[in-house]
Amino acid sequence: MRRGKGTSWTGGVSDRPFMSIGHSFGGLVIEQPAVKANSGSSMYGDLVKLIGGVVLLGTPHRGSRTQKW
Repeated sequence: MRRGKGTSWTGGVSDRPFMSIGHSFGGLVIEQPAVKANSGSSMYGDLVKLIGGVVLLGTPHRGSRTQKW
């Protein structure tokens, strides 16, 4: 694998922070593993250390009024 300028690889993980931007359902897809990682889930445990920033736009954190179960 080619290493980009300013990138250091240790054990296959970059030392650069992970930044994400999500809208609507994409925000939920980003949010779920971040919440699980912060709660101590073993599957996502190291993710919290890598997150540099998250921007969620128009993400329905509490669901939608039009949603019917």
